[in-house]
Amino acid sequence: TGAALAVAATTPPPSTATEFNLQYAAQRMATASGGSLRGRPTTEATSGQLQLPLIDRPAKTTTLVIGFECSDAGRYTIRLDAKIVATETCRRPPSLSNGPWDGGVVQPPPAKAGGPQLVTLPTDTASAILVAAPSGSTALTVSARGAARFAIWISWVRMPDLAESAAQKAALKDGVVTQTEYLAAVNRVVGCMDALGHPLESVDLSGQTAGFRFSDDPLTEGAFSHCFPTEFAHVREVWVEEHLPGT
Repeated sequence: TGAALAVAATTPPPSTATEFNLQYAAQRMATASGGSLRGRPTTEATSGQLQLPLIDRPAKTTTLVIGFECSDAGRYTIRLDAKIVATETCRRPPSLSNGPWDGGVVQPPPAKAGGPQLVTLPTDTASAILVAAPSGSTALTVSARGAARFAIWISWVRMPDLAESAAQKAALKDGVVTQTEYLAAVNRVVGCMDALGHPLESVDLSGQTAGFRFSDDPLTEGAFSHCFPTEFAHVREVWVEEHLPGT
């Protein structure tokens, strides 16, 4: 395949260390979500504004993974065409307010449905997000205040087609999720992880919703990203709506 993205203007490449961190963060995010990189990635280091036209989309890809790192404190807005898909707020350490450290990489919290992803990270630390890029999307734009400096690494990602299991569909058929159905779905996640060779470390049922604990290696994260939606995600949504209104 050709280059996944074209750059509007020539900019100096990021340092080797920065590019490594960006690639690591992006690849880990894609793998943890069950996806695989497609096409040739693009990496750039610049300041102020950057526009990346989306070209040479590989077949069956509707997702971009974006590795991002800022050199200057400030707010950076990422748009897909006119839509804001992420806001990256960079702060000088130790003023970081959210996002766990992971060897120089921040794993951002999930976005609310339909809204932009909000990431807070220290300067000179890589983060990564996945962004849906429907057919017809033309450009990705990064906007910073003034001449704030940043680096970005982008690749197309092919995501797996995840269908709900027959058991989850059956539990949802009447629009109500009983406690028995909820616990059965939890057990199916456990069984799914075991079957894939990446057993969960523990399941916590003491809270309002089940909590799953597992190692943070990419293969285990990828397995969970398969088992959770196929066996549990929609059951959990209905359970929360029924038993925890306003959550």
